This record gives sequence, structure tokens and C-alpha cells, in this order.
Amino acid sequence: MDTLEVATRRAVLTGVNQSTIRLQIAYAQEMEAQEPEYKQQYLVTQHYGARTKRAGRPNYEDHFSWQGKVYDLDGLTTVCGYGTGGGLGGWNCRHHIILWFPGMDIPEPLEADRNKEAEENAKKQRSMERAIRKTKRELIGLNTAIENTTNDQLKFNLQQDYDRKSLLLQHRNQRYNEFNTEKGLKKQYDRIQIAKWNRSEAAKASAAARREKAKR
Repeated sequence: MDTLEVATRRAVLTGVNQSTIRLQIAYAQEMEAQEPEYKQQYLVTQHYGARTKRAGRPNYEDHFSWQGKVYDLDGLTTVCGYGTGGGLGGWNCRHHIILWFPGMDIPEPLEADRNKEAEENAKKQRSMERAIRKTKRELIGLNTAIENTTNDQLKFNLQQDYDRKSLLLQHRNQRYNEFNTEKGLKKQYDRIQIAKWNRSEAAKASAAARREKAKR
């Protein structure tokens, strides 16, 4: 199940992209109405890391296969899956469309091997970000429990768990930064943030990580 942060980010980015695509289509339809000889055609943008074919999934979810090409409106729907969650303009899709006219350049296809590598790196990056968010949520829960319990032994045990989890978060952040540097990826700050994780929570976790490290 998606967290609030993930669902909100996806909804915002997907909504913006869908609005941009709809605006381009509206422009083309207006031009076609005013100039009957004009026929709607669109160039789909391309980027490395585009989704590739997965077994048992519709062909239009293979974004790498249809990016960087020219389509009419019917092609956007039938080939690129425009209007579906897994296709062009769907969940987390970063592709846009540009009005295309005969004579305009069409980009050279991107290299399949480089795209696959970029796709795998992005998947690894997302996995590490999920782990960081999960650890932060657990730390917030542990801290709440520590503050609310009146049982000294339970408080002690919870604090030990909090310290160990804080050190784990530190290690995960470190591995995330090292991975991004190694692969030349941009750190996605918004993907590792969660609700209620502020400077105060971060400072508590940093102090707890230092305590835990001192024990070892």
C-alpha cells in the first residue's frame, strides 16, 4: 500500500503531465479545425530509464518501445496507451508530447542497453528511498511510544530499539548517497521525506545513532 507522501507526489506529477498533454492535443485540434489540411501529429519525447516490457503486461506499458516517435491521436491511444494508468501520461510517466509537422526532425532512438541500465538504477534508487521512508516512520512511532509510556523497563527497551533503528537510518542514508554518486544520479530529497519528519526528529535520530555507534 502506498504511503500518503508517495500517493500525493504521484498524483501531483501525473496531474501536471496529463494537463500538459491535454493542452497540446487541444492546440492541435484547434489548428485542425481552422486549417482542414492540417492533420494532428505528435512527437513523443524520450529519455533513458523508460519502462520496458514486463511479462503479462500490455504492450503499451513498454514505454521504451514507443518513445521518440510520431503518432496521430489514435496512435497515442492504441500504441502508447494514452488514457490508461500504465501508458503515456499515466502513473509516474515522464513523457510529454510535442506538436509535430512534416519536415521536422525525429530524434535518433536511444540505446536499449543504456536505457535498461538507467531503468535498473532508477528501480534501485526507488527501493532505497522506500527503505529510508520506512525507517523514518518506524522511528517516529518508537519515539511516540517512548514519550507516552510510564513503564521504565519498557521505556528502556524502546529506547534501545530507537537507537539501533537510528543507526540503521544513518547507514541507509549513507548507502543512498554513495549509490547516487556512483551512478551519477540526482538525490531525490522529496522522495525520502515523510510527514512529521522535521529537524527535531532528525536531530533526535542523529544523537541516538551516535549513542548506538559508541556502544559498538
